[in-house]
Amino acid sequence: MVGAINYFKSSRSAIKSLAGNYHISSTLPFSEFKSHPKNSSWLGLNGYHIIFHESQTSDMVLIGFLSRVRPFTWREDLKRDIMETPQWKANPFHFRLYFSILSSNLKAAMTPIMLIEVDWPKIEQGLHFFRITMDDEQRISSYGIPYPFFSLNKNRLSDKERLQIITDSRQHTDNISIIHINGLGNIDNLIPLKKQVQVKLRKLLLSIHQTNTSNNKLFIQVERQSDPDWITAAFHLTDTELVLQCLPTLSKLIQQYVTPTSLHNVFTAPDLSLKFVTKTIPIKKGNIQITTVPVSAETQDHTTRLLKKLSSASAQKRNIVPSVNTRNIQTMKSPTFMVTTIPDQTSPFTQSSLEDMQRHP
Repeated sequence: MVGAINYFKSSRSAIKSLAGNYHISSTLPFSEFKSHPKNSSWLGLNGYHIIFHESQTSDMVLIGFLSRVRPFTWREDLKRDIMETPQWKANPFHFRLYFSILSSNLKAAMTPIMLIEVDWPKIEQGLHFFRITMDDEQRISSYGIPYPFFSLNKNRLSDKERLQIITDSRQHTDNISIIHINGLGNIDNLIPLKKQVQVKLRKLLLSIHQTNTSNNKLFIQVERQSDPDWITAAFHLTDTELVLQCLPTLSKLIQQYVTPTSLHNVFTAPDLSLKFVTKTIPIKKGNIQITTVPVSAETQDHTTRLLKKLSSASAQKRNIVPSVNTRNIQTMKSPTFMVTTIPDQTSPFTQSSLEDMQRHP
């Protein structure tokens, strides 16, 4: 333990030389190494963290990022959606997702992104997979958001190109409100409806119809949290008043369309009540740089094609290193309140949404 601490001398207060990923091989179990008092104290005091490497056979390297990612997206669910694609199942490989920020010096713009790492020997396979699978048209996520993939492997993006990506991404990530909901079960539970349709609880919540909202739905994204008793539901900021008005009837609306014998799979409280906490998530700016090398022709063609889809602005020659920054998410609390169930005969689902749930449970 002492040897590991002496080897990694923190110098954050000076020139921040200890940065990036360091791979440690140890005969100790990971849980024992991480929980050792001296190690955990050093990590906390110096602002670093340690994770178990998903691949035990090789190092993992950064190959690119996904844009249009909201900061409350649950990484493991997005990773599972990716791993359930036929392309990944046909040729599986290790990859890791983690949050960061893409910024541009033009207008001081920035947006959340999801960085992607793969095993060193699988770089080309990973690049090929994400170029083909993740573009601005394929909606493989559980909530139907297409995540364009941009390569950072031997690739440089100009400030103008980064601003173009950020502008497109912010149409999906800005002006979003979230509500935390307590009292619902696992959002992956299959729920039988009275219409003789089985859907996942997440799909049921996303299909609730609400007139006069931006997309005529109550929620635009539903995610789990680290606390299994809570889930996060997102909606457009302009729809906040309408959504808050509907929350007291949410439990009753769900009950109207779920078979009575299946209510225990939907609600966790015996009285079928729900709790809510509202929060907003601003973004803070940071300064971590990612170094890149000259771009390959294949990557340049892929990036240029995506940029043309995002906007009509022409892509510029890649000659500036992209600044990708880690952010701390800050939250602002609102009071918690219990929801009373108010009888409401208005259907939360349209006929088209029920048909869509039957096709895509």
